[in-house]
Amino acid sequence: MLRGHPILAPIQHYFDQLDPEKSEIADGHWREYTGPEIQELLVRMGYSIHRHYYFGKAETLESLTFRNRITRRIYHCFPTLKENQTALAIREHRTDHIFRIPNTVHEKLDTL
Repeated sequence: MLRGHPILAPIQHYFDQLDPEKSEIADGHWREYTGPEIQELLVRMGYSIHRHYYFGKAETLESLTFRNRITRRIYHCFPTLKENQTALAIREHRTDHIFRIPNTVHEKLDTL
């Protein structure tokens, strides 16, 4: 994860869940995303990435304590360790993926 690689199921497994011909169940509950995973999800859903960045609380603190200086230095060297990330994306086209909604989620809505 430190290198930006996922340690859990790849993004493809989440798309496989949408295919009624496959019986894929990927981790049940979602987890933290790596930067490349966020980008893959958005691109596969029809978006183009305009900007993607990481940010952390330490960047907003005015106090220059030793701890904050060390934290800022580590984050400068390893930005993917920051606790937040933002992806600004523009929808280029609608996705062809069909989302099937189970009855346990909604009684009448079958697909999106």
